[in-house]
Parts: sequence; C-alpha cells; structure tokens
Amino acid sequence: MKAKLVRKVLSYMVVAIMATAMLTGCNPKEVIEETGVTDVLSGDSNDAEVTSDENTDTENDTDSDVAEETTDGELSDGAEAKEEVYKDPNGWSVPYDPTYFKVDRQSDKVVFTYTGGKGEPATITFKYQEGKSGKELADDFAKEYGGAQIEDREDFMYVENVKSYFINKEPEDSSKGPFVSAFTRDYKDGGFSMEVYEKFVGDDIEDTNTSDMVTLILGGIQFDK
Repeated sequence: MKAKLVRKVLSYMVVAIMATAMLTGCNPKEVIEETGVTDVLSGDSNDAEVTSDENTDTENDTDSDVAEETTDGELSDGAEAKEEVYKDPNGWSVPYDPTYFKVDRQSDKVVFTYTGGKGEPATITFKYQEGKSGKELADDFAKEYGGAQIEDREDFMYVENVKSYFINKEPEDSSKGPFVSAFTRDYKDGGFSMEVYEKFVGDDIEDTNTSDMVTLILGGIQFDK
C-alpha cells in the first residue's frame, strides 16, 4: 500500500520535472529519461523491493494505511478527479480535468484556462493554421515576442521524431512574469502551435501548482496518425 503511495508521489515528481525543464528551455523528454523517474514508475527498477514492501504493508494494515488507500486517486480537496478528453476536428486531443480547466473553443483556436490558481489565470492556446508551416508560425511568434530566438527541437513534447520549434519571450519580471512561450510544428497541410501564458503570485507552492497543471495539459496532447 505504501508502494502505491510512493508511485503516486513519483508521478507528481514527473510533472514537476517537466515544468522545470520547460521553464529552463530544456527538452522535457530528455530530462525525464535522464532522471530515470519513469523507470521506477513502470517497475523497471527494484521490482523485488517494491513487491516485498507491498506484501509487508498488506499484513500490517493500520487505520492510516486504510485512509491512504481511500484517498488514493482523489484531489487534495476531497473531490474525485474527473478527467475528460477534448477532441478537436483537426485531429488532435488533450485530456484535462474540468474541475481545474475551462475549455473555450473559438473559430480559429482553442483556449484552456486554468481556474485553480489564486492569481491571473494561466492559459494554453492551441491553434492549427492551414497553409503555414511550423517554422513560419515560429517566425511569427518570434516577431511578436520582440525578436525572440527560435530553438529547434527534435520532438514535439512527448511526440517523438517530430521536428518542432520553441520560442520564449523574456518576462518583464523574472520572478512573477508574465511567462509567455510557444511550441510549433508542421501538421497536416499547415502548422500547429501551443502558446502558454503564466503569471505567478510569488508563492512557491501556488506557482509550482500552476506550472504543474499547465504542463499536464501540454504533455498530454496527442495527434491522429
């Protein structure tokens, strides 16, 4: 039972590592692989020790252990997670929790707004533009961001072997932001982009929660083959 709790904590670590990698301009996939956290989650490391730990806990259940099992898979405020999947007509999808995100589908874009924070809401804007390549979209963002540099990447988040571009706008306040960045790629007959807007409140826990929730959305995107 404690092994289950450890796995849950490790899953949160994956999200935190992804958020840190994105904020520092690193490739989230490479950072996750180098840390080896996903190996532990998948059971590739120390399987025997985990099995032994689970057996021991089963034989020695306490009231606190039962409480841990009861709340496993639930949100911190006691409400059960209600994952839904947004499926776009252009062939991409994103899982999200409507408890914390509002989805606004507009004529040319889809905006996910994080409603669980205390400060200005963070947003993730997805957009498919027919007739424009991922590089052209990156050039547009770089110009909009005041001449920001464009970073070439070999993967698009967790979608491997898809050339992409990352553009980051320098924040007005290095501690609070706003932090604005964009990811672009070629897609179908045009280009696809994800733009992130975050503004922190100065509270480490609150700001980390916001980044983690945003990263969950970015890391969950999938494309039809």
